[in-house]
Amino acid sequence: MYNGGMPSIDVPAGTAHYVTGALDPAAAGAQGPVLVALHGAGASHRAFGHMAYSLGQAWPVIVPDLPGHGRSSPLPGEVTIPALAGWVEDFWTALCASWGRRPPLVLLGHSMGGAVAIEYGLTRQEGLLAPAGLVLVATGGRLRVRPDFLAALAEGRYPEELLEAVAGLGAAGTGAGPAGAGTGGGAAPAAAGAAEAFAARVVARPGGAGVDAPPEVTYRDLLACDAFDRLADLPRLRVPTLVIQGDRDLMTPLKYGQRLAEAIPGARLVVVEEAGHLVHAQRPGPVNRAVRAFLEELAAGLAPDGTQPGVSG
Repeated sequence: MYNGGMPSIDVPAGTAHYVTGALDPAAAGAQGPVLVALHGAGASHRAFGHMAYSLGQAWPVIVPDLPGHGRSSPLPGEVTIPALAGWVEDFWTALCASWGRRPPLVLLGHSMGGAVAIEYGLTRQEGLLAPAGLVLVATGGRLRVRPDFLAALAEGRYPEELLEAVAGLGAAGTGAGPAGAGTGGGAAPAAAGAAEAFAARVVARPGGAGVDAPPEVTYRDLLACDAFDRLADLPRLRVPTLVIQGDRDLMTPLKYGQRLAEAIPGARLVVVEEAGHLVHAQRPGPVNRAVRAFLEELAAGLAPDGTQPGVSG
């Protein structure tokens, strides 16, 4: 069952806290890929509660609080996407040392976490730290953020439009979004009925938007996102990649996922209908099935001992 406790491990930045699913990646004889899920801006491990519980019964799943989120120690310097990718390397290295083994790593990242996964893949796709696969959820190769969102967060408040865009649903196929490269406009109209009610609850309770950090933490996260731009480098990413995108995402519209899948060699795109930016929470069934199929495919290509061919640990 889902591990409600918070194990921790020491990394150079301090202490990293995380949760796991039912399968213990440290167990003797454990084989196959380990999925490490990276949450988005202003969030924590709680963003992947359903995935850790459901998918975590079939595959080893680890969900850390990224530095400065939840119970994990903050980074000692500026928060940037490359710095977060370095923290992921430290976290994974520490875990493998504690296990005495280095299983294949699959990084799943949502939004900001997806940017971190892209950065990690581009800079560490050779050698022992190379990921066996990437799952990029509701993210893009460039993540511009509206200046008014940043200004509000810098003042210590969450703008309602930001929370609505994160948790709500827009008109399918509009491609409109309040944050992201070149958008600059307002959010597309929310879908009627349940989506509007959901968005209303989010405004009253920010945590319902998958955001549970103070505004200053989300501000630093979104500054890092705004500076992230790896569009030109995506064609040299040679890691098996699955892209998952909601068709009604307001923060990172569908075209972002389409561009990722087109630019990354061999990448595949799964579009989840009636889903917004929190596609993994709003439509966990199709998302978990797509991730599980991807893991099964990767596992089928591993060596008999569960390691990546040509990589020793």
